[in-house]
Amino acid sequence: MVNKNTTNSKKSLRHQPIPFVISTFDERYFIVDKLLNDINNLFDQSIVFLASEKKEYNSEHKNIIFNHLKYDNNPRTNNLKNECQSWGHRLFKSLQNLKEKGHEYVIWLCDDTRINEVNYDYDLVEVMKKHKIDRFHLSNITTRLYKLENFEGDLKRINPSSQYYSSHQISCWNIDSLLKVTYPTDNAGKHEGEAGNRARNHKMLFTCHQPPIYQAMNNYREQHGGFALKTEEEVNGHIEKLKDHQNFN
Repeated sequence: MVNKNTTNSKKSLRHQPIPFVISTFDERYFIVDKLLNDINNLFDQSIVFLASEKKEYNSEHKNIIFNHLKYDNNPRTNNLKNECQSWGHRLFKSLQNLKEKGHEYVIWLCDDTRINEVNYDYDLVEVMKKHKIDRFHLSNITTRLYKLENFEGDLKRINPSSQYYSSHQISCWNIDSLLKVTYPTDNAGKHEGEAGNRARNHKMLFTCHQPPIYQAMNNYREQHGGFALKTEEEVNGHIEKLKDHQNFN
């Protein structure tokens, strides 16, 4: 991916392409539309893998090399919180797919993310490799939930004792590391709740940047047990509450 919003000219950048993987469900494609528009508008060229179930999705964004990964051989079953049990299977298989294609890093995010600004002028892969970083938290971060330690310049280490050590907020991951904390049997809630402990057990290095290099936020607030908001009407009701945010100007 080549970032459009950097302080230096494009010619000075040496960014290696890092693919995006978007985890989603078939009925949430209208949210994916908004996220793909963000990516298309912010980068000159991006590789995007959409991990969904079985419904076809077509992207005609000129700045996106689009790949659709569909997993219809693992039927969806829900628990009492209405969390999809095939969620972890689809993420795990997607990461394996990227590894087979020769990718080492991935920017992984869920479909409810919106990105309105990207601002950095260094090679993200180079920084990840230099420090052997497992996960680079890309968006704004709250010190109420995360304990940050000085690491190198504006790069901060996220202390493993942080209340919310791992999360589903937009991050650049070493694919091997994300595979280690992702179990095919995970639903989204279990993954977000337990990935932190799995990362601690593997002594992973999680970092962030202050100020953040991505300005991003959730497209809507998930309530009532994870993915209970399924219909466009339900989601738009929550989006109405967020319209004063700059992402929705």
